[in-house]
Amino acid sequence: MMTKNRLKIILPILLLLMGIGAAWAIMAMRPRIVMQAPKTEAPLVSVIRVEPQTIRLNVHSQGIVTPRNEIDLIPEVAGKVIQLHPDFVAGGFFNRNDL
Repeated sequence: MMTKNRLKIILPILLLLMGIGAAWAIMAMRPRIVMQAPKTEAPLVSVIRVEPQTIRLNVHSQGIVTPRNEIDLIPEVAGKVIQLHPDFVAGGFFNRNDL
């Protein structure tokens, strides 16, 4: 009976000492780090001086063009239209207060 009680006390202490010894061995046997100054290397790039210039770019594409805004022109009075402004065509532009 006495041996089982001693074993319950000695075995955990023995395992604890073995763990501490293993941790010390790992710390003592680790490789040493040699400190070196970092090497300064120039980056491999090429530099050019940019000058402004006008370039025409041709963009080839396909698709359907739709207007961003679309309105319906409704007259405020009833009657016949006898004259239209020359810019009043599909795709034409006009300014505020134009007749």
